[in-house]
Amino acid sequence: MSVFQAKWVVLRIISKTEKDFLYLVFFENYGKLVVMKKKKSREKALDIGYMFNCEISTREGRDIHTMHNIKILHYFDYKDRPFSEIENFMKLLSFVNKNLPEGNPIFEVFEWLELVLKKEKKLSEEKIILAKLKFCDIFGELWETHKVEVVVKILKFIHTHSMKDVLKLKDIEQGVLEELKDI
Repeated sequence: MSVFQAKWVVLRIISKTEKDFLYLVFFENYGKLVVMKKKKSREKALDIGYMFNCEISTREGRDIHTMHNIKILHYFDYKDRPFSEIENFMKLLSFVNKNLPEGNPIFEVFEWLELVLKKEKKLSEEKIILAKLKFCDIFGELWETHKVEVVVKILKFIHTHSMKDVLKLKDIEQGVLEELKDI
């Protein structure tokens, strides 16, 4: 058995029993893994979009790991946010969950999720679309060809720049944004 500490973000929660939960989580250093936790009666439940620091114990030949000594670092604060922002954040987590390869740490994706959980005050649809496109680029699934010239320029910018620079793009025309959304 081995124990390691890690930062991670909850992507999905699966309830096995009333007290046993499986969590599909994205680890900063280990990628996407499945961990298990028993909920104690006085304990706050873990939620999607929470970032934690904890100890993970593993056993040889097991696909499911166990977590201990959990400390909540950050979470997406739902208070005073319009439903559209909450929906956008959930869509982004779902996109990461579906497209992130198992056990492959992609630091830029984790850094961006951490940035959103720590600092982002307004998560517009425009930022979510740009983040998804940057994630597609990171996953090797972004093609820079398109029939609209402005879209091609934006796709090339996304490919050649960091997430911070990509998120500085703003005031994209609605028609161009719709084209980007469909990619």
